Amino acid sequence: MALSGDSDVWLASCRDFHASPFARRPGSGCPVAVWGCLECPNAVFTTRHLPAILSFAGFLTAQREAMTVLEWNARYALAWDRITTGILPQFTGEQQATARLIAESPDAALHLPGQILQELT
Repeated sequence: MALSGDSDVWLASCRDFHASPFARRPGSGCPVAVWGCLECPNAVFTTRHLPAILSFAGFLTAQREAMTVLEWNARYALAWDRITTGILPQFTGEQQATARLIAESPDAALHLPGQILQELT
């Protein structure tokens, strides 16, 4: 099911949104921030998620320039590390290049969550 796209959330596919290891009550929806999928064992990352992951990496880079090192590290360092050392190396250079073209296309902003889009505009 996670590979079909039917269970896509922003950065990944979720094996079971209502069986989140972060939920306060069994059966409730996942409560984490949009980038929480990066650390979730339920997350499945496929090539269709790469444009969003690369867009988010661009957002993290922009935030690094706007925040103090301590603030950025506290908020985003774990996500950055997971993207750059855990997720992206699983994909070929060609897959990443194609995803980068999609992420940089004029319509790419349509796929960003509101809170991220607001920061970028």
